[in-house]
Amino acid sequence: MTTGPVKKSDGKRRVGDGTAGPGRPKGVPNKTTSEIKALAMQAAPLAMATLITLAQSGKTEQVRVAASKEILDRAMGKATQPIGQDPELGQLGVLLVPHKTETPM
Repeated sequence: MTTGPVKKSDGKRRVGDGTAGPGRPKGVPNKTTSEIKALAMQAAPLAMATLITLAQSGKTEQVRVAASKEILDRAMGKATQPIGQDPELGQLGVLLVPHKTETPM
């Protein structure tokens, strides 16, 4: 006894078909890159020592500045990128305008 025509599956998941969806669930670490990340973490102290050496005694100013920038980016986070420039201020600036509150009469 059949209830209707049987549809063949094309192997694709669709919204509402009862599956969790493509990809790994949120919070589950990526297993394919975990080995690479572990190797990179082992090499991190040597890489940082190399950057410090280059920042202190690189052959050119360009090398010293680039190494210093990399160290600062890792220690303090990358600097934010300005969105635009105010021609009146001559630089990127924030103009603070006091918020007017209405007083009841």
